[in-house]
Amino acid sequence: MFVGRLKDIELLKEPLKSVGTIIDEGIFTFSEDGLRLIWGDRAMVAVVDFLIKKDAFKEWKLDGKLELPMSIDKLRKFVSRLTGSVEMKGDENTFVLKGFEPVEKEFTINLLAGMKREEIPPIDTVTFDGSLSINFDVLQNGLGDAKELGESAQFKIEGDKFILKPVCELHGYKFEVDKGNEQIKAWNFRRNVRSTFPADYLENIFKSKISDKIDISLGNPTNPEDGFPMKIVMKNDDIELSWFLAPRVID
Repeated sequence: MFVGRLKDIELLKEPLKSVGTIIDEGIFTFSEDGLRLIWGDRAMVAVVDFLIKKDAFKEWKLDGKLELPMSIDKLRKFVSRLTGSVEMKGDENTFVLKGFEPVEKEFTINLLAGMKREEIPPIDTVTFDGSLSINFDVLQNGLGDAKELGESAQFKIEGDKFILKPVCELHGYKFEVDKGNEQIKAWNFRRNVRSTFPADYLENIFKSKISDKIDISLGNPTNPEDGFPMKIVMKNDDIELSWFLAPRVID
């Protein structure tokens, strides 16, 4: 059983803007690390690793490890109705959220009976060709431009340039940032990289803003078994939100 109080429900509300759009249900785990969800969407195009750290809770009482299989869509809707510090209670049957601002509210989620952990690719062993850190708002804006022109977005590293292009036959657009641009906060690439991803997934991932910068790791897919050639990481003192995204194969 778990009883605790999250210092601010925004720590759950903001990540669920993306998580709850891409993944409809999953098993949340309370452990000594905090509250965690590692789960994939039904198509296994994206896998999320989301953690609210234990220190983000004003109160924390956990009797052993607790797994809560639940509807993420329902959780997202309930959390959106709450503000301020929120009390949480969980057992093998229900997960309860109780808010106090501006009045007392209590939502109860019945857990999904019989739900089993799905087979998720071993994301902790995925390797990449390099990484960069970039201003969140700048990249989100570029992805919005690309989404207007195509269903897929290509990420490229060419020398000292980061390039984003929509896959589009009718119109042209290119988002380009030099390694030395002030919007690039860190850069670690030793060779060129090119991967293409579904624009709708990227758009949904960027619905959650956890910090002012975002870390992008990229790889060069050579066959479908390469798995996830992109890793997107957003984090602050209380939250870590990571996405692993599979490439879109263009014929």
